[in-house]
Amino acid sequence: MSASGSYFATAGDDIKIWDSTSLQIVKQYNYHKGNVKDLAWNRDNSIICSTSASGDKLLLAGIQLNQVDKPKIIAEHAVDENQTCVRISHSGRKMYSGGMGGDVNVWDRETGQLKKAFKDTHSSPVTCIALNETETHVVSGSNKGDVVIRNLSSNTTSKPHFKSEGHAVRSMIFSPWSHSLVGMAMDDGTLHLHDTLQSTTYHSFHEIHKAPAMSIAFSNFNELLFASVGLDKKLIIYDVNRKKSLNKASLEQPLTSVGFLLDGVTLIA
Repeated sequence: MSASGSYFATAGDDIKIWDSTSLQIVKQYNYHKGNVKDLAWNRDNSIICSTSASGDKLLLAGIQLNQVDKPKIIAEHAVDENQTCVRISHSGRKMYSGGMGGDVNVWDRETGQLKKAFKDTHSSPVTCIALNETETHVVSGSNKGDVVIRNLSSNTTSKPHFKSEGHAVRSMIFSPWSHSLVGMAMDDGTLHLHDTLQSTTYHSFHEIHKAPAMSIAFSNFNELLFASVGLDKKLIIYDVNRKKSLNKASLEQPLTSVGFLLDGVTLIA
């Protein structure tokens, strides 16, 4: 989602940038060798960093939303380093990525220099990564379902144990309202809300989806709301404080991603 809320981006065969009002595609591109697996927008929406399912590179493309030109390649970093998921730091100076080898890496966005390498963070490929707004914690999940929380200030790690461990982590994101609360969607349909500071699980919605839960999103307008989607074709809305689901919608197709528009109540899935 762009900072203005006027646009959002999706990944798949290509990267598509959509007008959130008309739901029309305004830009479309793919400079990878295969399908796009993950993408991250910087805070002023001038750059998108993307990865592919093959892990060919971290690709930075310049985005000019007010022009019709196709996005242009700014840089290609971590070429053939098997990095498949990425987040740009809130300062915009670093990129955090996870790879097929189970590593978590920190890169200089401009030069592509590897700043830190957290080797063997996981024993299986990293499936997703999340960074809190204050850049004190990075959380990563793997294909085997283990979650590693790294405190970047003290360089210490913790590994919460969930009943759904063993099932791949499909998505994770920090709440915009709490810099310590991270939400996770699991392959067994379970959602976890975990407090990284207290090292406690705030709540788990066990197997609330009847197929893999694929994505989770927090509202930027209402601190009580978050949502999830899954391959069971369900869109579910929750109350964070009351720890309960509020509404479920059955749609026509399996769902793989969800996001709130800037108004905090309209959902794109």
